[in-house]
Amino acid sequence: MQNLDKTKCFTCGSSCASCSAESVCASCSSTGYYLNGAGCSSCASGTKLAPDGKTCVTCPSECAQCDLDGKCLSCSSSSRYLVNGVCTYCSGSVTADGTGCVDCDYSCGKCSNDGKCATCDSSSDYVLNGECKSCGSGLQATSDFTSCVSCNIGNCNQCDDSGKCISCYYGSQVPSADGKACVTPIPSCTSYNADSTCAACGNGLKLSSDGKYCVTCDVENCATCSTNDVCATCAQGYFLSKTKQCTATIADCVTQGATGCTECAGDMKPSLSGGQCVTCEIDNCDKCSADDECGQCGGGLSTTTAKDACVTPFPFCATLLANGTCTACKTGWSFSEDGTRCVICDVTNCDKCSDDHFCSKCGFLRTPSKDGSTCVYTVTNCEEYDNTGCTKCSGDLVPSKDRQSCVTCNVGHCEVCSFNNLCSSCKDNRVVSTNGDVCLDMTNPISGCGSYNADGTCASCTYAGTSKKPSSDGKSCVTCSDFSCSTCSADDVCDTCLFSGTYVDGTGNCVSCSGGKKLSPNGKSCFDCPTGCATCSDNGICASCTSSSQKLTSAKDGCEDCPTGSLQSAGSDQCVTCGVTNCNKCSESDFCAVCSGSYVPSADGKACVTSIPSCTSYNADGTCATCGNGLVPSYDGKFCITCNVANCAGCYTNDMCKTCDQDYFLTQTKQCTATVEDCVTQEGAVCTECVQGKKPNQLGDLCFACAMSGCAACSEDNKCETCTTGVLSSDKKACVKEITSCTAYNSDGTCSSCSAGSPSTDGMSCVTCPDNNCVSCSEDNTCDGCQGTYQLSKDHTSCQTFVSGCAEYNNTGCASCSGDKVLSAGLLTKCVSCNVDNCDKCSGENVCYTCKEGYSTIGNGAACTKTIDNCFSYTDDGLCSLCNTPLLGESSATLKVSLDGKSCISCEVDGCDKCSSTDYCGQCDAGLTVSADGKTCAACAIKDCQSCENLDKCYACLNGFSATVDKTHCVTSVQNCAEHTLDGCSRCSTGFRKVNGECVPNSAPPTEKKRDNGAPWWAWLILGLGLAVIVAVVVVVAVCLYRRRAAAAAAAAAAPYGGEEAAKGKGKEGGNEPADDNSQDTP
Repeated sequence: MQNLDKTKCFTCGSSCASCSAESVCASCSSTGYYLNGAGCSSCASGTKLAPDGKTCVTCPSECAQCDLDGKCLSCSSSSRYLVNGVCTYCSGSVTADGTGCVDCDYSCGKCSNDGKCATCDSSSDYVLNGECKSCGSGLQATSDFTSCVSCNIGNCNQCDDSGKCISCYYGSQVPSADGKACVTPIPSCTSYNADSTCAACGNGLKLSSDGKYCVTCDVENCATCSTNDVCATCAQGYFLSKTKQCTATIADCVTQGATGCTECAGDMKPSLSGGQCVTCEIDNCDKCSADDECGQCGGGLSTTTAKDACVTPFPFCATLLANGTCTACKTGWSFSEDGTRCVICDVTNCDKCSDDHFCSKCGFLRTPSKDGSTCVYTVTNCEEYDNTGCTKCSGDLVPSKDRQSCVTCNVGHCEVCSFNNLCSSCKDNRVVSTNGDVCLDMTNPISGCGSYNADGTCASCTYAGTSKKPSSDGKSCVTCSDFSCSTCSADDVCDTCLFSGTYVDGTGNCVSCSGGKKLSPNGKSCFDCPTGCATCSDNGICASCTSSSQKLTSAKDGCEDCPTGSLQSAGSDQCVTCGVTNCNKCSESDFCAVCSGSYVPSADGKACVTSIPSCTSYNADGTCATCGNGLVPSYDGKFCITCNVANCAGCYTNDMCKTCDQDYFLTQTKQCTATVEDCVTQEGAVCTECVQGKKPNQLGDLCFACAMSGCAACSEDNKCETCTTGVLSSDKKACVKEITSCTAYNSDGTCSSCSAGSPSTDGMSCVTCPDNNCVSCSEDNTCDGCQGTYQLSKDHTSCQTFVSGCAEYNNTGCASCSGDKVLSAGLLTKCVSCNVDNCDKCSGENVCYTCKEGYSTIGNGAACTKTIDNCFSYTDDGLCSLCNTPLLGESSATLKVSLDGKSCISCEVDGCDKCSSTDYCGQCDAGLTVSADGKTCAACAIKDCQSCENLDKCYACLNGFSATVDKTHCVTSVQNCAEHTLDGCSRCSTGFRKVNGECVPNSAPPTEKKRDNGAPWWAWLILGLGLAVIVAVVVVVAVCLYRRRAAAAAAAAAAPYGGEEAAKGKGKEGGNEPADDNSQDTP
């Protein structure tokens, strides 16, 4: 970046606008950044840059900017306004100065403090006296909404104040550089011309000669290319040679200047661009644009339109012939009265104009108006014209309504008559009837009547403060204030109703039927109608059904369902199968009479289409065929529009026709005429000869300027349609000599496309090409250049699809990429960034698909390692994991991975996985063990051994087994055992001790020895406790028995009668029976 005085360049931070020293910012480039020491810093979240741009202040989110105290200076939302440093929400509209909130019309964008519009919500409205008014079709408001500018550019969404398009409706289109068109984007094109061609390319590409592509151009110093190595125009200071290369020197040039050659050798002359010397035998020609075609004359002379001669200049002549005569002036110019010069004339289509802009003679088939201000179409039998057409015809003829013809009119006293013999205006102070068939003598007109029927009765009344309508007899206008009434018999006495379905009731009001009743056919009463009927006759007979899926019963006393898949016929009395979507009534299987909803039938009845306002008949594709209300279909048939072009069947705009009525022809100004403009000889509807300098097109309905040699008819000015000799060039600007097998020609006569093969390098023949996309080929069957964006392979034998960033192509596509990019993997080859060193093709930034020569992928493409000869697969650290298997017919020696994994070596030891040398194995295949001398791999003889050492020592047993200390046996493993013997574990691991042949943690409690019966100690403990409880119970019972007997004995000894007597006596006294002796033993 430059320093402040632009004398040095410094390394500068990305957010700096300028630097005062290396890495020292002087100013910041981005909004929201401020100087902070040597660099630029951005404000933290919740803060914003202060107005002085030197610090950040706390600022509410609804504020766009705050002062140093944190008060709002402006609001971030259009729905908020500023009041005392606070952004307040506005439910109406914010004023234009952003300081208030007012109620404002919905059409306003912003309003002034008094509630008037300051801006408009729509870009197609402008402000007038505080209100938003429509600019009209094709116009758009200026940025200040004070006026409108034209923005009638196809697909343009927005224009600037100068009328240039700055954005287009469709994302697939962009504005041209001049803002006059919306064009389709071209890959790598950076700006466009209004004709949709590219004006400048990016990405190092050049313009194609036709401006339709951005292409790779291998021609040095070339500005635009026809193909990769064929230049169309050279850069400034370089010149295009005949071999389509750019050179600093010009062949056959004697005197060469900065702008090109000024003098050529021999009879040759400089080309118009000065870049070549060409053969030119035209007298007084200084520079030729091509062989025998003059581009610039000398001696003050001018080239003719056909560039075939140098003649005396005729300023502003459009068609200048070799004999020096002018046959047509340029647009906006006309011949003077004497025909010797072209003068400015404001009158369109004028051939001769006086200096005061009065036209005295118009172009072919046109006549000046009476005041000379307009050239109108010539009308047969017309005697006088104004600027709209014929105003007076000869004899008994009268002008037609459009004033474009004189017609016979059977309506007496008619002044202007239409083609269908109806009068549109009368003379002699008479009034034309509503249907135009009578000119009425209204000496005593009906007061208040605006139009009359043919019988002189009033058809409609004028309004003069009250609602006036014709009386029932039509002889007066009476007050009829009920808007639903059509005519009144007297003031406010309704006689007939305006709307269908209503009638005049007994009170003189227009009412509709109620209670399910229907209006009678005579419209004077209501009567009952069967359910499901849409209409009925006076006697209650059903005439049509409401539902399209029903038809009338045979007795016509109601409606019945149609079979599934069929509909009511147009006559309502049958059911027909209908194949028309959205149809309610079909008269035939493929002809719809009534559609459902808002759909309407097409004219052929084969479709139900969406209704278009004012359209009276439709095509089956949904476009409008004819319109009513004086409108015509738009050019695409989607609208009915006003068309001011006479005899036009469909209009582009109000005053530009697309297709004319039958027997009328479209002019170049998009008008319709009964004769072909500028035609001299017309046979019926076809022009066979035009004025000098012009030729008819192939259809014979237009004449165009057509000065190309050998051209029979032109499709537009100087674009040939058919040739009399030779064939037509692709740009239609020349008729050239035919070349065998050539299907498309350039205007210089060279071939651009062949049916068999491709054009040769010089374009003068078709040769066999190795690829269909070759633009031109050499005799040795090699391609010289490719079409469009296709790229030439290095050996010139094929054209490959363009790949961005590709440096070189081979016969399969891109072979190598430029810079640090590599080819992508997959079907669609691209040049992509790749972070894997030594990678040739990447499938992602960090995943390599194939490595460069001498390298192989490892880690699923994570890296490229140096290739090991004969290695088939690699470990993630770049060592070989598997070597290649010899192919049939190759050496039978088996390749094995070396012990260090860095090579593949021949190994003759059967069953070896890794060899140290040809006859020494370092590691055998799984299940085998290498012998002590390394020459044998064999299965281990020790039972349950997985890997042996020297065949007689096991160093790894099968799962669940462990090797004994001497490695001679595999025994059942003891958990946590450090050394095993044939008798079991001999030593436990650290932290464990041996208990009953097992290794238990040192912290585990001591355990009892196992009983002989093998029961665990806790079982014995439970058994002992159980026996102890039983013994205790027995002891307690015995003690109780003893004490009871002792007590009984003591009592007996103390009684006065002795023991037995006392006992007996006691028993008697108590009244109890003697107890059983056994009861004494119960405790």
